[in-house]
Amino acid sequence: MTELWLLEDLEPFPHPPVAGDVFSPTTFWLDASSEVCESPVPTEICTRVTARVEPRLHGDHTEWVAEFDGGFQTMLRGDHRPGIVELHGCLFWDRYSQLDFLTEPRGSVHLLSRSCLVQRRRLMPTRYPHWFTPHYSGPLRLVNAAAVPDDHDVRLRALRVQTDLATPPDL
Repeated sequence: MTELWLLEDLEPFPHPPVAGDVFSPTTFWLDASSEVCESPVPTEICTRVTARVEPRLHGDHTEWVAEFDGGFQTMLRGDHRPGIVELHGCLFWDRYSQLDFLTEPRGSVHLLSRSCLVQRRRLMPTRYPHWFTPHYSGPLRLVNAAAVPDDHDVRLRALRVQTDLATPPDL
């Protein structure tokens, strides 16, 4: 089992997982050199994992799946080569992955804790009274969800997870 970070967007979800839950998110790998929310991925949420990369053929289209811990799978964006590789980054939970990928990754995770990525926010007035447009600056920072500074906004949820080969609960 591997511990790593799973980023979750801010879309409303009827029953978000809580610490202790085991669930099966559809994920893609977010490389450490990528950007998220127009900022570099914070180094404190990046993990190195060894994975076996395999192609999945869909007609003339190839998708790439990375598998680690004997069964947990995540999708890879871009072009890759098959074989054993070291990935450096984190998982990103994409509830709409079927729009980008035909392959559905398998595996489940055990949620250890919830945090969030925040960024400094400045509210700019609009021409409408009491309406503001947020402008973000500075790096994304990992903080406890209960300790978001007043001049910051939550940009993404950050879940500390452990890959788990247990069968997830029926939904």
